[in-house]
Amino acid sequence: SGLQYRFADTAGLRDTEDPVEIMGIARTLEHAKRAKLLLVLVDASSPEAQRVALELFHELDGNARKALLLTKADRVPDSALGELRNRLVGKLGDVPVLLWSSVSQGGDAELKGLLDRIATETLPEAEEVVVTNLRHYQALAESDGELTRLLAGLQSGLSQELLAFHLRRVIAHLGAITGEIGVEDILGNIFQNFCIGK
Repeated sequence: SGLQYRFADTAGLRDTEDPVEIMGIARTLEHAKRAKLLLVLVDASSPEAQRVALELFHELDGNARKALLLTKADRVPDSALGELRNRLVGKLGDVPVLLWSSVSQGGDAELKGLLDRIATETLPEAEEVVVTNLRHYQALAESDGELTRLLAGLQSGLSQELLAFHLRRVIAHLGAITGEIGVEDILGNIFQNFCIGK
């Protein structure tokens, strides 16, 4: 799909008296408030894990979409998996309940489909994008200005050196936001593949 996902592996939600685990669970609940999707992993072969997950599921605040991923599905007979899934769907309502196994890779396609569907539903439309970081806004405005000068230079026959200068500035401004763009790498590729300046 071309989308990047960032996963945060947090402490598990469980009944515990251990102070360190309690702190980890509190951090998990705080992290959950900032998430776009909460993918709760529950051992399909453990009735206790399922019970605790159902009890704590309501504590996951925030506006995030939620999904329950029953792991180790290869350890449970198919008939029992179907019953378990139906029971959980009945208790969780519109929360998707997926079956997954790292051993058999069963459920991979369904999980990827869910991630893509949720991303597509939650991504803003192009007209809706709002830049809330002033530094990012300034970098985008500078990039836009440099692109305008670059296009005008292309149309007016500006020298290749000056075109490269404007392109380098665009790349630098965007790189200030993403941190992933190497100006020299991109320009090297352009000069190598398109014979600019030779």
